[in-house]
Amino acid sequence: MHHKAIKAEIRKQLKTRYPHWQNLTKKEKKAIAKKVLDETVYNYDFKQ
Repeated sequence: MHHKAIKAEIRKQLKTRYPHWQNLTKKEKKAIAKKVLDETVYNYDFKQ
């Protein structure tokens, strides 16, 4: 279930922080997604 929880958390962050996601270029999206993924995995508690 870790995978689903992490994906849900990332989706929430992207929707709240980047409301104009569709207007960004592919390079910008990849960079932002990588940054959010790294941040989420770093803060996620895998001992649940």
